[in-house]
Amino acid sequence: MKLVRSLLIAALFVVASPALAQSESSDQGHVFFAVDVHPLVGLADPISGFGFGFDARVGYSLEMSPTMRILPEGVIGYSWLGSSDLGDDMFGASIDVSNGLFRVMGGARALFNPASSIRPSLFAHIGFGSFSTSVSSTVFGQSISASDSTSTGILDLGGAVDFDLDENLTLGGHV
Repeated sequence: MKLVRSLLIAALFVVASPALAQSESSDQGHVFFAVDVHPLVGLADPISGFGFGFDARVGYSLEMSPTMRILPEGVIGYSWLGSSDLGDDMFGASIDVSNGLFRVMGGARALFNPASSIRPSLFAHIGFGSFSTSVSSTVFGQSISASDSTSTGILDLGGAVDFDLDENLTLGGHV
């Protein structure tokens, strides 16, 4: 069952990974809207597993030079990362963990080479996030579950490279 779930999630990533965005125009400035859909892979045990996330972005594109645009933007998003079953111990206990992060942020993106079909960018956002986690376990046939959440400030720094697939369809990677 875990293998089927993992393969289904992996197939979802392949189909849903493109970032859908309005293409850049040659105007001095314009409003833009974008939807980013992205896979998540946990790297630290025991929170390893697969998940997905999405962001909706709205902003304004300002031409600073022919090779650079500044995009002040607002972002609202949600990410979910579920761990695989953490295993059975000698008492027959199995543990599943699920984590979610809702965030609202504001910031800017520096887009380089805007006229090209391959565009690198750097971004910085600051905002608010609400992290929630739930744990469920079965011990000797009895189900036990717990959940918790906390809210905090969020700082989001990174880079991206986007590739135009069509006038309004872009595929990219963010780090």
